[in-house]
Amino acid sequence: MTDFDFDNEGAGSSIISRIVTLLPVLLVGALLMGNILFGVTSIVPQWQLHEKLNGQLATAEAIVTQNAQQQAEDDTLAVLQAQVERAQTSVAQAAEVFPQPEQVDSFLNRLYDHARAAGAEISNLQAQQPAQQVINGAYDARLFRLQVLGTVPQLMNFIVRASEASLPTVNISNLSLKQDVENIILVMDVSIHTSEHASGEAFANLPTPIVMTPAIVMGATPVPGATPLPPTPTPVGSTVDLGVEPPLNLIYSDTFDTGDLTAWKLGTGWQLVTVEDGKALEISNGVEPVVFAQTNLLDSAAQARFFLQGGSARLSIRQSVEGAYTAVLDSSGQVALYRSGVLVESANTAPSSINRWRTMRLSAVQGIVRVTVDEVERIAVQDDAKLPPGTVSFALIGIGSLRVDDVRIWTLDPP
Repeated sequence: MTDFDFDNEGAGSSIISRIVTLLPVLLVGALLMGNILFGVTSIVPQWQLHEKLNGQLATAEAIVTQNAQQQAEDDTLAVLQAQVERAQTSVAQAAEVFPQPEQVDSFLNRLYDHARAAGAEISNLQAQQPAQQVINGAYDARLFRLQVLGTVPQLMNFIVRASEASLPTVNISNLSLKQDVENIILVMDVSIHTSEHASGEAFANLPTPIVMTPAIVMGATPVPGATPLPPTPTPVGSTVDLGVEPPLNLIYSDTFDTGDLTAWKLGTGWQLVTVEDGKALEISNGVEPVVFAQTNLLDSAAQARFFLQGGSARLSIRQSVEGAYTAVLDSSGQVALYRSGVLVESANTAPSSINRWRTMRLSAVQGIVRVTVDEVERIAVQDDAKLPPGTVSFALIGIGSLRVDDVRIWTLDPP
């Protein structure tokens, strides 16, 4: 073996030894390179996707938040809009019930029209200082005091016709009745609140007043389906000879002195009181009647003594669901006859002075209806469409007090 050969063999061994020594390093490098390649090819794209998705998610969240804020703003706007609309509606509704200041004169003219339509008369009207002082200037208050002349039914009809009082801005108060020589005087206060902001339509849609016919004033209730009203009965002043009322038979008499009221049905407010010659029935400011127990009286008559202090006394016969014949005597001395609530005729007698008892008699016999006051016949009419049998009743009409005594009832047939 030559030296050259020996050297080659040594060199080869050295290279192999070095390679063996470097193998771990190369292996680690290869592993690192593999990991790097794996990260580049697998992890990095996924991370980039993750970051991209995070960005998209953040953008979506921002959009959602913005939309939620916008929705909240829209909801708030809708609530505010609804509140504004409700406020506008409330303002419009308030404006509808307020008259305008320039409508006050029109309102007063309407009151005069109502009085004329009811047969009454406004004799005095004065402006008053309102108790309520307006501070904010949103509305103005006006107060008037009226004196109205008429009978009790006329005055009651006047009040009912004043449909303007159905508005919350118009108020009628402090009503009182007093009597002079010829008339009953109604005194009342009327207040009206006006506004510059009003629509002017306050009086445009007032309810239709239910005008008080005598039937309502007397407490009779119209019955649906009742027989139609007949032609107006013939008054005594006509060419028809009404003749003389035939003799009647007394079937009942009551002075109320015994206190036995079993023959009567008393309405609320009636009570027995002591008078100079015994006892009498009395009521104050009440409208319910006293009704006789017997209900089959046809050709009959009823009489009673009445002591009035304001208001009117009414006496009815043949009272049933079909109606009644009714005589009404007021404090001024006016007496009126009604058939089922319809005025037939009226007449004047002497006024009812203080501490004066008045005797009123009402009869309906063989088609002739008569009214007598203090033994003087004041009204006599012929009714060809006679009302059916009924009962007897009496009551107070209007504001005041009434005493009733010495009631008598007759019929054509013997008892």
